[in-house]
Amino acid sequence: MLSVKLNMDFSQPVIVETGKLDWVSSPQSGVERRALEREQEESGLATSIVCFHAGASFSQHTHTGGEEFLVLEGTFSDENGDFHQGSYVRNPPGTQHKPFSASGCVIFVKLCRMKPEGEVAIYIDTNEAEWQRGEDAGYTFQSLYETKDERVQLVALLPNSAICVQAQDRGLEILVIEGELNVNGVDYAPMTWMRFPVDATVNVASHAGSKYWCKHWLSQPS
Repeated sequence: MLSVKLNMDFSQPVIVETGKLDWVSSPQSGVERRALEREQEESGLATSIVCFHAGASFSQHTHTGGEEFLVLEGTFSDENGDFHQGSYVRNPPGTQHKPFSASGCVIFVKLCRMKPEGEVAIYIDTNEAEWQRGEDAGYTFQSLYETKDERVQLVALLPNSAICVQAQDRGLEILVIEGELNVNGVDYAPMTWMRFPVDATVNVASHAGSKYWCKHWLSQPS
């Protein structure tokens, strides 16, 4: 059973090395989870790493507060198509689907954080999307989503480079995708998730190069 009220104090920094967590069974056979933040046991705000074993499926359901996910391994499928490793997807509030994975997959997923108005479905293959030069030569990035409320990017930090990231009004999230990422002097392996509070200063660096998903919350959620 997943913990209730997990990491819900947004005034505190949180770092979860997910590779050290046990997988926890979900209500659906063949689907397991590692909880990162959670408001209630099976509803409300949640951030998780979810594993679909080969052939596993989830029953038809509605995301009343929207769903955002990044495919980390394998292929995730639903009525909208097959989403391979590197796919970034946003399903607006009210979206229904019946997900499955024929060969198995692992996804990073966030639930119930979207506003009911203004959201549209977004499907981005980050393997094909264009990389943009950062403010300095130490990194490149892909812009995945941006509004007045949040900014989502995929960042590629070049070897032997370092940047300073300032959390905004609401805070900052990072998920390490590839390579070790040094954050405020400590090295973290892929699949490590971090959340920093308002106005935190986060120094990131990489010796051999690293890729990470990054979300800036730009305003308080309603």
